[in-house]
Amino acid sequence: MASPMIREIEVKSVLTKSNLPVSDYSVNTYVGCTHACRYCYASFMKRFTGHPEPWGTFLDVKHWPKIRRPERYAGKELFIGSVTDPYLPQEEVFGRTRALLEQLAGSGVKLSIATKSDLVLRDLDLIKTFPDARVSWSVNTLDEGFKNDMDNAVAISKESEVEEIFQQQLDRCGVEYFDYYLLHNVNSMRYRQIIRKTHMFDYMKKWKENGRIKHIAFSFHDTADVLDQILTEHPEVEAVQIVVNYFDWNAYLVQSKACYDVIRKHGRQVIIMEPVKGGMLAKAPDDVQKLLQAEHPDWSPAAWALRFAGSLDGVLTVLSGMSTLGQAKENVAVMQDAQPLTKQDQDVLAQAARLYQKTGPVGTADFTPYEAVNPKGVSLAAILDTFNSCMLQPDPMFGAEHNYFSAEKAKHGLHKDDRCIPGEVILKNGANITELVRKAEDFLNEHSFFQYEF
Repeated sequence: MASPMIREIEVKSVLTKSNLPVSDYSVNTYVGCTHACRYCYASFMKRFTGHPEPWGTFLDVKHWPKIRRPERYAGKELFIGSVTDPYLPQEEVFGRTRALLEQLAGSGVKLSIATKSDLVLRDLDLIKTFPDARVSWSVNTLDEGFKNDMDNAVAISKESEVEEIFQQQLDRCGVEYFDYYLLHNVNSMRYRQIIRKTHMFDYMKKWKENGRIKHIAFSFHDTADVLDQILTEHPEVEAVQIVVNYFDWNAYLVQSKACYDVIRKHGRQVIIMEPVKGGMLAKAPDDVQKLLQAEHPDWSPAAWALRFAGSLDGVLTVLSGMSTLGQAKENVAVMQDAQPLTKQDQDVLAQAARLYQKTGPVGTADFTPYEAVNPKGVSLAAILDTFNSCMLQPDPMFGAEHNYFSAEKAKHGLHKDDRCIPGEVILKNGANITELVRKAEDFLNEHSFFQYEF
């Protein structure tokens, strides 16, 4: 691999206020990341860098004014390395992360550092002086050959690849069979363009018959009508993984309740993902916090969300992301004593969801006035609800809704940059909301995860 393009830049501050549930501030001493991991979740940041080069091939070294009065951050959580490794090989030369630690020394801030480099050991003398300092160190694999191969992994795109890739998956995992084998990110476009054409369900049935998988399943990111079609055409499916949380229960595109009802109608098991919605439901706004505590003072916002998911019938498992040991312990404690929510509890959560929605940029929990505006098939209600939801999340640019929005546009023959609502938008009451609609569509189009070809 060619050497990365490196430049040094001046920035006003290295500390950025964060909406992440694990930190008050995000800190990244570099822009870009020369590890160039193909699976990197942070590659979406490239669009904000001004770099035309591929992610992983450039690095901006940050220089910032000395942090004045660092003691004002005492007790605050700082997450170092949210979108770049603070201990890249270049850190050995430029020392920007070391400089940051030296400026913050003795301030009383709490540090969380994420890295995959042993260069972090160089700074243990400083790190140990911070209260409750945490370092997470990722190791992809102990097999160097597997590491190199994994970074070049590809998705199945044609039928001739199916058997070979499945065997590679078994070999890489070192097993003779998979218990639950899930097709990933199924939606109308992938179902039509890839899954049907490659006869994936036929292969899965064959693999089950010869004992190479035990259960057939898939994860789903689309509307309930599409899910109903797939389960009707493929009764061999035993479980479906969907987004379920009380905020998305009646969302226009995620449709947690409608999708859950379809799965149960077909008598299949439910695997729940996003029960705390990427951490959003773990940090409740003040009015939501007061509402929840008035009902159950000893339940945290995260516990409410987990209990909602765990109260549903037919749930095989609840997949909840955890960032700290404390979160892991709380999740285990909640689910060990998982009491089903009462009707009163459910009503409280429905009210909490409405309060959450009202704090978003659209400022409402009622999107029905916008439902009739759908000149190209995607309703304005769905657009504004989706935009509102994204902007409430810890990372608005990485919300799962972007996936759903891409699929919904493609279903109606719209490409990424096509507008769903062209022209002015004036409601029956005379309100001109064109500017809001443009802002919502531009944001969702810019951050769409996929561009489907058709």
